This record gives sequence, structure tokens and C-alpha cells, in this order.
Amino acid sequence: MRSGLLLHPLSATAATTAPFLRSPRITATFATLTRANSLPRMASSASFSIENDGGNTAPKVAIIGAGIAGLTCARTLLTSCPTARVSLFEKSTSHGRCATRTVPGIGSFDHGAPHFSALSPAFREQVQTWREAGLVVPLSPFTSSSDSTSAAATARYVVHPSMRTLPTHLAEGLAVHRPLLITKLEYVRKAQGQDASQEQSAPSSPPGHQGGWALHHDQGTVPEVFDAVVVAVPAEQSCALLSPVSPALTSLLAPVRSRPCLSVLVAWDGPTGAPWSEWTADMDGEDGILASARRDDLKTAGRPGREGGREGERVGELWVFHTTPEYSARYIQTEPFPREKVVSDVLRSFSGKFGSGEEGGGTRQGGGRKPAYVAVQRWLYSQTDNPARPSYGWEEGVRLGACGDGWEGGRDGGEGAEGVERAWLSGKGLGERIAASFTRKKR
Repeated sequence: MRSGLLLHPLSATAATTAPFLRSPRITATFATLTRANSLPRMASSASFSIENDGGNTAPKVAIIGAGIAGLTCARTLLTSCPTARVSLFEKSTSHGRCATRTVPGIGSFDHGAPHFSALSPAFREQVQTWREAGLVVPLSPFTSSSDSTSAAATARYVVHPSMRTLPTHLAEGLAVHRPLLITKLEYVRKAQGQDASQEQSAPSSPPGHQGGWALHHDQGTVPEVFDAVVVAVPAEQSCALLSPVSPALTSLLAPVRSRPCLSVLVAWDGPTGAPWSEWTADMDGEDGILASARRDDLKTAGRPGREGGREGERVGELWVFHTTPEYSARYIQTEPFPREKVVSDVLRSFSGKFGSGEEGGGTRQGGGRKPAYVAVQRWLYSQTDNPARPSYGWEEGVRLGACGDGWEGGRDGGEGAEGVERAWLSGKGLGERIAASFTRKKR
């Protein structure tokens, strides 16, 4: 292990599976198939609002990834070090796992993380603050599960009025540059009075703090050199960025595996006849297709059992189905994507479990009516296997860090924490560590 790599001490914890890491998203409907990566990019690096500060000594920090971990890291750092200049870079137009799709005339679907738990004292305190602000409300238990005891053991929370409201709230006032795909990190030696284009290339891991970080993206280079960089994306994507510059951080993340998921979004005009509002399968998914089924219009506004959809939207049944990792892996990268087969398989499984609609499969489930809307979201990086044991990684020698729910959340009582909480704990811990690094430098 290289000196200068900080591993935050943790108590022994069991690896847990956390749904819905930030990932490339692909939307499939019966009419179109649109890749998130085809969204328009920034025209050039000149379109950034970042400017050369002409000698300003405020620390400059780049955070790659504007999901819960990246946003929490930024906010924590700025709380302890308000003079820091923090820039976040996000390749998509959303904020990772806390994702919501709004369909005009239909309603809104939380098609990523449906809800989250709060096991650690630190996160419970934060959730209470959000509750007092009206941002988060508890989700009453209304789950039918193959493991009903474990399903009811943990309190769950939802965000009002939709899951994307949480990262949107965290991003307020922050400099988030999107959509922009960072493709390479480069450590460069600083030369007084030089901008990013004049920096001299340096070895990937020089000693001390005599350099900074240049960020290259798919159309050029960010016109700024940063004092510190945080990588807050899924483990596989983190390794791709970190492997050329940090073998130590890469070795910690390399064993982490993310599992895929297909989210099938379905709207019906009337009742499906399903006896449950949410169903969660056991680890094998029972029939190998469905991992969970959730009636989303009932949990909106955080009040399960409430009639109707979100304010100003249609009234009907809005369902989100998540497929098992094994089923998802079979089709998620298939081109052309077999969307009609996936939808047919999911609705047939739904019908068999709930006795809703016809047994013949196809797309006419829900009391025999054809859905008013169907879409499929492909999440390549969803559930996390064996997250890295530190709660974050930090190389003090070059001020390079990594966080996210690919890192264990066991510090501060977060043993067994799932995706959203684990991402928050990881981002918070790294934000505090970076702030301490800059504070020591000033002293």
C-alpha cells in the first residue's frame, strides 16, 4: 500500500447489496430507443463558467459525479471550508439513483431508488432535518415479501414530491456542469502564472503537493487545474478513471461488482386488481424475472394509500417493476434491445403473482386493458456486490479521492447501510477529510 493513502478505519461489517447506483441510463419505449449518452454535450471547454482566478489561493476541488455521494461531499466540504471553489461534473442530465421520470398526461415514476433506510445515527439525524423541512416523509409498511420479517424490520423513507427532489435540493447553489463526460485525469506540475493549457505533464503520483489535476472530457480539457479531485461514480467507472493515476485506490475498488437492473414503467387507466401496493421477491426472484413490483402513484407525496397521483397529474395506476440481476444481464446490452419481450415477460410475471389481468402474456395485463404508457429503463450499474471496506478512499500525497455507495458505509454505525445512505456516509466522510487537508495546509 502506498504511503499517503488514507483508509478510514471501520468496524467489521457484512457486505450488503444496495440498489440503484448511478449508471448510464437508456430509455426504451415502443416508439423510440434513446441513449442517455446521445444527449447534447457542451459545445466546447470555452462554454464553462470556470475562469482563471489570477492568483486566488482558494482551494479548487473537482468532483466527478453529481449523485448523492458527490453532492454530499461538496456540501460537507463547503460547510467546513467555505472558501473552497467546488465544481461538479456530471455526464447525464439527472442525479443518479434518485431518478424520476415525468410523463405529460400520465404521471411521474420514481424508476431508480424507490425509498431508502436510515441506520446510522448521522444519517438518521440528517433525515430528521429533511423531515422537518418537509422534504422527506416515512413510508408506511405495505409490502408483501417472500421475506416479510426482514422487509418490515427497517423503516423506509421517500422524498416529497419525488425522489429526484433530494439531489435537486442538495445541488442548490453548487456549480454543476452537465452533461459532460470526464474521460481522463492527469496530474500536472504547477508553474506560477500558467493556465491549464500551459501546465507541464508530471508523473502520475509525485510526492507532496507540488501539482494539480487537469480534467479531460470527450471534447477537450476543462480550462482549470484543480488542487483536489474526487471520483464519485460507480466502481467500474471509477476504476477506469483511477487506474492510470492511482493503483492503490484502484486496487480497493477493483473487486467491487455492480449488478444490472431493468426498470419497466407501466401506467393503466384503471385498477389492475393487484392485492398489494408493493411486492419484493426473495434473492432468487422466485420466477427469475421480477425482483420487485411497486405501485408508484400510492407512495407519491410519501403517503401510501393516498388516492390518485401527484398534484396536477392523471389518476390511474402507475407501476414500476424491477427485474432480477440475472434476467437483466441477459438482455441489458443486447442490440437491438428486445423491449417488447422484456415488457411481455414482466407483465406475465406480474399477472401470475397478483392474478391481475389475462394469463396470456403480451402487454394486455391490468384487468385486460392495454397499458396507457410503457417504458423501459436500463441500469447497467444498479446493485453493488461486496462494496470496498473503507467508507471512502483518499490519497493525501496528490489529493485524490473516491466515494460513493461502492464503498462501505459502516463508519458511525452504518453497518448494513444500503445505497442512498451508504453514498451519503461516504460523501460526508470524504468531504470532512478533504476539508481537514486544506485546513492543515493553512496552519
